[in-house]
Amino acid sequence: VLSGIISMTSIHDLKNNFHCAMHGGGAYRGLRQSNTKEAILYWYARGVRVFEVDMAHTDDNDYVAVAHHLDQKDLRRLEIFDYPDQKTKTWFMNQRLFTISTNKGLTPLSLENIVDLLAKFEDLIIMFDLYGLFSMEEAGHFTAKLSSFIDNQRLWNRCLLEAYNMDMVDGIKRYSQDANIIYCV
Repeated sequence: VLSGIISMTSIHDLKNNFHCAMHGGGAYRGLRQSNTKEAILYWYARGVRVFEVDMAHTDDNDYVAVAHHLDQKDLRRLEIFDYPDQKTKTWFMNQRLFTISTNKGLTPLSLENIVDLLAKFEDLIIMFDLYGLFSMEEAGHFTAKLSSFIDNQRLWNRCLLEAYNMDMVDGIKRYSQDANIIYCV
């Protein structure tokens, strides 16, 4: 599959080429949906340019890469067992993920970190999975936050927001006409 990957500079190239998209940042050391910096860098170094990253809303109104919620079930999957009542971005970003499975742990990602990767790697494309942000307000808030980090059309062209209902589509469009939306059925 990796031999069929073609480098690209924008999401618009997807329709004309064969590509592989790494779900949840790509499996890393046998960990699926790790949504970690190490997973993206590992697969990027091997030629993958399209990544799907699951986003979760923190208690302080920010976003981190987790499939799909900052709840006890999903945090246990990340091998985090001691967590506060308020699961903030700062708290999450100070965690080492998968410390049992990897010994050293893996680096979590925030929305800002992901945009930094987009700026660093000019052929990287990120599909933001907004599963759980189902309302117009939730999808709109995410889009507004993403907009605060993106300062040019070139970066917007390499972002794809996954929506699961028309309320989400409307919320995304309310905050950005530049956003590329994929409607997941």
